[in-house]
Amino acid sequence: MQDKNNIDMTEDFLPIPGTDHVEFYVGNAKQTAHFYQHAFGFRPVAPPRSFSDDFGKVKLSSIQTFGETIHTFVERANYNGPFMPGFEKRESPFQVEPIGLKYIDHCVGNVGWGEMDKWAGFYQNVMGFKLLLTLDDKDISTDYTALMSKVVTNGNG
Repeated sequence: MQDKNNIDMTEDFLPIPGTDHVEFYVGNAKQTAHFYQHAFGFRPVAPPRSFSDDFGKVKLSSIQTFGETIHTFVERANYNGPFMPGFEKRESPFQVEPIGLKYIDHCVGNVGWGEMDKWAGFYQNVMGFKLLLTLDDKDISTDYTALMSKVVTNGNG
């Protein structure tokens, strides 16, 4: 499938094998990525792109953060369709009862050795997240391994 700009939307627009994506809805995707690139030196991984269909237009811009993790900024102000252009709303052929899931409560980012404080600080000081929980070897360990973790939240879930 191609959008009106002849961009093949069936392929990953960020063709980097093994990447992890975290998406943030923002007011201006291009400006947000530009800010993070210039203020913090993050590398852009794809030029700003627009995708459109009959429901409107979505703009995306992406940067590489820690490891191979990509943060994609999604601007949806001019889009009223399901998820993203090219997607169709489908009804399940099965009788599905709601289970109450409203939000994803967390995702995990594995950072390099000795970089946990740096990246937890980035999400707190730059992106406005709050430290929710800290775990160390006293909390989770075996005879041979241990977990060190910091959990940050944006406060809505």
